[in-house]
Amino acid sequence: MKTAIPSIILILTVMYPGLAALPGEDDSSVVFYLPFDNRTVAEIGAHPEATVHEGEPEYAPGQRGSAMVAGDGKSHLTFDAANIPAREGTLEFWFKPLNWNGLDTNTFHVFVETDPDQQKHFFLVYKYYNAQNAGFIWENGGSIFQRKIRGWEGWVHYAVTWSPTGCRMYFNGVPSAVTVPKDPPSKYVGRMIVGDRPWQFKRDEQTLIDELYIYNRAFEPEEITWAMENIATRPRGKDVPTGLVPTKVHAKILPLKRKIIAQVYHESTVAMQHASATAQLLGPTPLAPVSLTDNEATLSFDKLQTGDYTLAVKFMDAGGKVVDHAADKFFCPDNSWLGNTIGINDVPPPPWTPIEVTDRTLKCWGRTYRLADSGLPEMIEATGSPLLAGPVELAGSWPWRYGEPKLMRESAVEVEYQGKWTSHIGELHWQAVAEYDGLFKYTFTLNPSPRAELDLLELRFPLRADAATIANCLTNTGSIMGQTPDGYRSTGARQWWLGNEQRGLAAFRSSDEAWDRLDRDGGFRIERNGDTVTVVWSFIGSKMKLTKPWRFTFGMTATPVRHTIGRRGRPSRVMPMNRWLIPRPQVQRPEGLQDLMANQGIRDEIFSPHIVLWGGGEWRTYAPDWGRPETYRDGHAKLSTKGLSVMTYMMPCEVPESVPEWRYWSEQWSLGEHHGWTDEVWDRTTCVPSWVDYVVAFRMRMLRRYKFGGYYIDNSSARYGRNANAGFGYERDGRIIPTYNYFGLRKLYKRLYTAVNQYESEHGKPTMIMGHVSGELPLAFLGFLDNRLDGEQFLGPVRIEKKSYHDLISLEKWRATNLSANMGSMAVFLPEFAEEDCVTPDKTRSLLGLLMLHDMVGAYFTDGNQANTAAAVNMWRMQDRFSIENAVVQPYWSNTDVIAGQTDTLKVTAYRQPGGGALIVVANIDKQPVTTDLQIDWSRLRSKGKLKVTDAESDAPVTVQGNHLRLDIPGRNHRVIVCN
Repeated sequence: MKTAIPSIILILTVMYPGLAALPGEDDSSVVFYLPFDNRTVAEIGAHPEATVHEGEPEYAPGQRGSAMVAGDGKSHLTFDAANIPAREGTLEFWFKPLNWNGLDTNTFHVFVETDPDQQKHFFLVYKYYNAQNAGFIWENGGSIFQRKIRGWEGWVHYAVTWSPTGCRMYFNGVPSAVTVPKDPPSKYVGRMIVGDRPWQFKRDEQTLIDELYIYNRAFEPEEITWAMENIATRPRGKDVPTGLVPTKVHAKILPLKRKIIAQVYHESTVAMQHASATAQLLGPTPLAPVSLTDNEATLSFDKLQTGDYTLAVKFMDAGGKVVDHAADKFFCPDNSWLGNTIGINDVPPPPWTPIEVTDRTLKCWGRTYRLADSGLPEMIEATGSPLLAGPVELAGSWPWRYGEPKLMRESAVEVEYQGKWTSHIGELHWQAVAEYDGLFKYTFTLNPSPRAELDLLELRFPLRADAATIANCLTNTGSIMGQTPDGYRSTGARQWWLGNEQRGLAAFRSSDEAWDRLDRDGGFRIERNGDTVTVVWSFIGSKMKLTKPWRFTFGMTATPVRHTIGRRGRPSRVMPMNRWLIPRPQVQRPEGLQDLMANQGIRDEIFSPHIVLWGGGEWRTYAPDWGRPETYRDGHAKLSTKGLSVMTYMMPCEVPESVPEWRYWSEQWSLGEHHGWTDEVWDRTTCVPSWVDYVVAFRMRMLRRYKFGGYYIDNSSARYGRNANAGFGYERDGRIIPTYNYFGLRKLYKRLYTAVNQYESEHGKPTMIMGHVSGELPLAFLGFLDNRLDGEQFLGPVRIEKKSYHDLISLEKWRATNLSANMGSMAVFLPEFAEEDCVTPDKTRSLLGLLMLHDMVGAYFTDGNQANTAAAVNMWRMQDRFSIENAVVQPYWSNTDVIAGQTDTLKVTAYRQPGGGALIVVANIDKQPVTTDLQIDWSRLRSKGKLKVTDAESDAPVTVQGNHLRLDIPGRNHRVIVCN
């Protein structure tokens, strides 16, 4: 037997997911073995018989014996999926590309999978579409995804391991990091598919597959290496030998607790031989030896000096002779950034204003909240209009007695209220902390009376129906993005927004621990009753005894959260996003921008001199001071000499494992999710205060050093994790359920925004923070994004399936997801057209019409002479000539008193100058061409002079007959006219 590291080791730089006993030859862990060798029957397996699909199998010389030829035009095999052990296992096989090369081939190759239509979970081992990328999926919603893998030619050894403590992928013996599962499967049903399936991509590619093993335990790296290196000589179908894994020790570092825990993993033979063991820290600040108990030892320190350390473990026999040893090395970085106050100010950054507060009322920019006796809002106004149809309430099957809400503290940036409720159920204490951007953080704690029992507990938000016409919600059973449903039920929702085109109300929660069950229908509801639409978080829906305190924390804010960041009324620090160049790395390199402008006949002033630096080749520098400072410095200097201001790429809670601080802080920073973003593994982080301190200090040091134009922040959404060392996760029914980092991520964004704003004030240099959100509304930190980029989620449907944005996004969905005025951050759309779709401007024009209908900016990839760039530039020229920055928008959903004759498929948005004159966008949503018959009140759009109507693109006059405007518009296209 092995002595295992305790199961609490979830997040390690090196982690050992297979901790079960190593079986001997008579205790084999092989549960399935398919050698191929001119046959389809497995030699080992509970269900060895295969069903052959798509013709007779074809064989060729393999890595050992013969291999099956798989791929397009070739057969594939299916077996009973029960051959895959669900809870823990290892799969390994060999493959050889025949007429494709994974280094440069952009096609899927699916080697082993189960049928996802037959079960909640599916098993999937595959080459991803993009070249050099591979993936492994074991659980619903979780995966290991590695990029920039080398060695795709010739015979390739591919292995994956899985267990409740972690999953790992091996490519030619090189291990990925470990991903901790969120929702492991309990069994597999249906069929297991073996072959090389293409999925939806067209291709004509074949592959050899050979020597497929499945084991019922998760191997460790040494065992994977042995299996790979001994393919030619190992006994067929037999287990790997014992004794491959040496004794190991892992230094679990808890900097804030000032502890290092030595965790040991070794063979049982070592445990029997040694009589004592000690762990000792060697390095600049050495620590005395500590005895191991149950394979652990805890070493305490006051402060470690910066430098390299070794945690050494020795095992001695009764005579004191060393019988085994192990060591783990780590680096202690300079932690002088810990506890810094960068971005923490006692006054709000622009455009917000100081909070105005009374005992019950709080006013901030654009909104007023009035609290009821309960401490929950009874009135909320956003930009002068009411949102609520009644008080927000925590409803139960008993009456509460409310104590007087108390204003505990107040400042220009933050206010705290507290209060207490009582009933026969127990005593509930609440706290509400409100900040200058209008966000309230509520915390409830119900201390139950002895034998307290209740059958209803729910938080209800009653909204006026006219203030809740569209919705954007992330629920457990899918998303709502578009028209608010009359009724909706789901098991839960971690964030929601209901509103209209001008304002709305949003809320989010980090944990679902407050719910009685996670599978109860109605845990989240939207109810309609007359003129009221009520959003409900239902915590308890049937009789339940409270045996411990019940707690719930959530965030709530009315929107818009700040001045609209768009063309009109734009604060001085925000630059027009339609002029930012975002080059597609594989098509347009940054140094070619002037050539691009010349080729298109574009005046330099068409573009603002700003560029997002994320490109390819020598500019691929996601984290410039994390291993590539020289590359970043040189690339930045070249762009600066061209007069370009750089927006630098960053991710708020991701870090490459090479960062010096990561190994030392990983136990308290990691969320346990790993990705191969670049040539190395990246880890996802918690956003606990120490991480926020580090990131803000690091990013502002970069900004002051390079003086660039701001940050492009990717992955701008909350992430989940179960790291107990950082306060993440909770236990339910014997499982650790993950929780989300909403509030920590909010602190990071708030401090970074404040610090960048202060930098701009000091240096007079325009800066911007741009967040990539892809369909989500980042409610916790929405105002700290000058603009939010959406659209990448449509890459597959648009670029691969060739679907139209008209089919993918309804008008209601545009308004619920991609407006600026009702949120307070500028909505920017990222088109995902394939290069071959841009030979003509038709597809781009169809999207431009939708964008202009919604007063939305498009971030267009600049792809040389392609027609999409020309169409976008033509739009910018129209807007420039009209001086659209000064105009006021009159959108199609509220202008029918000025522009009549609109239909479900014909919409018109007008932009009117304060002194008269309008740019009018007429968009045909239908596939079929249309001749319009619009009745326009020209007096409310034109200037005081004689009416003149022209085509904005050609300057040709447009004939009107009285108030009638007739235009011929192709299907899914638009016309733009100007009236003076």
